[in-house]
Amino acid sequence: MELLSSSSSDDDETEIAVNLVERRVIPKIPNYMDVIHALDNIEFKKHFRMNKVTVAGIIGEYEKSSIYENPITWARGISKSSAEKHIYMFLWFSSNKTTLRDVSQRFDVSISTAHLMNCGQNYHILGDGAYPIREWCLTPFGDYGNLSEGERIYNAKFCKTRVLIENTFGLLKSRFCQLLQIQMDDVDKMAKFILSCCVLHNLCIMTNDYLEEREIVAFQEIDDTEGNLRRLGEIKRNAIKDRFVVEHV
Repeated sequence: MELLSSSSSDDDETEIAVNLVERRVIPKIPNYMDVIHALDNIEFKKHFRMNKVTVAGIIGEYEKSSIYENPITWARGISKSSAEKHIYMFLWFSSNKTTLRDVSQRFDVSISTAHLMNCGQNYHILGDGAYPIREWCLTPFGDYGNLSEGERIYNAKFCKTRVLIENTFGLLKSRFCQLLQIQMDDVDKMAKFILSCCVLHNLCIMTNDYLEEREIVAFQEIDDTEGNLRRLGEIKRNAIKDRFVVEHV
């Protein structure tokens, strides 16, 4: 779970430093793995955003992988945890807007342990008109009233594809709420974390492990915070605009 090591939470970083100096013992949630095992599939999916069968398959594949057996994974004096705990720690962190302190307390590991455990020519990304066009980043044709038929068709298909992509991102973030606002201090780790969530999401699709509509609605309510922040920004911008108009007159 090396990816968990890149959280930039000041509270987590400070607590790690204090613990190393003072050797404080932080109370843990006892037998949380037993609690997980006792969950029925409905409650399990609420917590981990995928079915028990899907997670069991991921745990089995991870346990056989070279990454789990790699000594580097368990460097710096960290005791080797089970593949099951390893996966549950990552899923709990990625599926909930939570902290490493919470992961530490639930899975009976130190915060420092949780910290450590955790395109070619035919492909391109799509950006709106604000992005510069590149071979790897395609943008729509600027519409100044003189588009050719081919350019209009291209823009229509471009727009349709972008809507599909945005809906896909919405489903991805509804499963892994940590993606709503990633707080990590290393861009490379951010990219790996996002990629890991994409892989897990694709595995869920392959096993027909879909989120129900009520679970997606719950995500939209969480994500509405961003909408509120945007509206506040728009209000402030409009107020400044109106002031400029008055001053100009």
